[in-house]
Amino acid sequence: MESFLFTSGEYFLATLFIAGLITGFVGSMGGSGGLLLVPFMIAAGMHPALALGTARFAAMPAWVIAIRNYNSAGQVDWKRILPLSILAIVAGSIGTFIIIDIDEKYVYPIVGTILLLLGPLTLFSQKFGTINIAKSNQSKILGYFLYFVAMLYGGFFGAGTTIITMLILVQFMGYKSLEAHGTEMTAWIAMSVISSAIFLFYDQVNFIYALIICVSMMLGSSVGSKLAIKKGDKFVKYLVAAFAILIGLKLLIWP
Repeated sequence: MESFLFTSGEYFLATLFIAGLITGFVGSMGGSGGLLLVPFMIAAGMHPALALGTARFAAMPAWVIAIRNYNSAGQVDWKRILPLSILAIVAGSIGTFIIIDIDEKYVYPIVGTILLLLGPLTLFSQKFGTINIAKSNQSKILGYFLYFVAMLYGGFFGAGTTIITMLILVQFMGYKSLEAHGTEMTAWIAMSVISSAIFLFYDQVNFIYALIICVSMMLGSSVGSKLAIKKGDKFVKYLVAAFAILIGLKLLIWP
């Protein structure tokens, strides 16, 4: 078993490919694929910063594929990409530096609790995430602030960030689930470019592992994003709610 689960094992690269495949599939549908890949790499013997830097650097082509599919389906709001990207870059850059000096386990209970509270709430309203709802300027400003806070966390680890940012865009900016995901993924790419550059500068990217993750995530992302678009907003809404509950429990019980 050790030959599959640890970096020194002869079959570790095969296991890493499978983990990347699942991560691309789940992440492109609105789940939190990073909750599988990065913890797996850390458990295999990699330093948290090296695991996150490698995964983030490798994931960008996969998310580009997913964004292309969402954009083709008209599920990216390009009017909001610039302000969201600026917030994501600033917050994500700060968060990337934080991981060098902080143990992310201290943040897990907070994020886990937030996800457990938000997940079930999305199910109480049939309209939540299934139709576009006009929001006040005050609601949008609060949404931008909460998005910035979420991206701070996303910068230094990110488990559950996709779900949190999707819920913020739906609740405070009135998006449908698919459009929220397509839009937040596009801003996430902007943050990932800067964040990856920081990781590269500090030599926190393993290029062999990154290549394997990149290929596998591209395959998973292509399939997952097309499936999410085909199934529609209601499917993604329930999927996000389920992932929020599962990930919240995981972060609280088994950080």
